[in-house]
Amino acid sequence: GEFYRHYASFAAIEREAWVEFGREARAQAAQEPAWQGYGAREKLLAFYYTLLEILKNNRSFVLLTLKRSQQRRLAV
Repeated sequence: GEFYRHYASFAAIEREAWVEFGREARAQAAQEPAWQGYGAREKLLAFYYTLLEILKNNRSFVLLTLKRSQQRRLAV
């Protein structure tokens, strides 16, 4: 059905989750009052810090998908 039109595999779901982590980190970092005054370096650092916090909150998923990714590379 409709689900399969958006996600053809579990790998596609995992990729979309990682993309969403990045989007969410950008959105959260940009909500900070100081964001507009930041230069490129500070914005990148704020993004990285926020992304790490999101990844920590999703630690089990992150570890599982990183392990799967590593296994796929070793199998090639």
